[in-house]
Amino acid sequence: MAQNDGLWQSILVPTDFSSTADSALDLAIHMARHHGARLELVHVLERYYYPGFYGAPETGGPLALDYDLLAEKAEPALEKLLVGTEDLSCHSQTRVDAPGPGIVTAVEEVGADLVVMGSRGLTGLRRWILGSTAEYVVRHCPCPVLTVKPSADHQAPED
Repeated sequence: MAQNDGLWQSILVPTDFSSTADSALDLAIHMARHHGARLELVHVLERYYYPGFYGAPETGGPLALDYDLLAEKAEPALEKLLVGTEDLSCHSQTRVDAPGPGIVTAVEEVGADLVVMGSRGLTGLRRWILGSTAEYVVRHCPCPVLTVKPSADHQAPED
């Protein structure tokens, strides 16, 4: 591991397991190695949203979801993302919150001094309706935020 040069001591990377989040993680891993920084990986489970990724049963509606079980099912996926980072100090966590506030709270709790995150590149009506997690984090985060745009083949279409 590189000696910490003092520039970045803790880099937080939010993930929704998308290819854009994976690209942000790849960049953050490179930066953590270069600067000798600790890597913090966070996944936010949005309350009342059915995250099909976890294989949770749909019966009972979203209010019946067991968030502890969903967090438990997310842990192996987070660990898989960190394969090959044994040379780094890494930590991962799953939390239940709205994505933007959950990321900002995680930044504050772990004392991260940089966030590296993907941005889906939503535009027009979809951005207005769905909002922008990256924009929320940039506006509310107490540290710098580096956003990674989707690659051309993964970019959301224009409305």
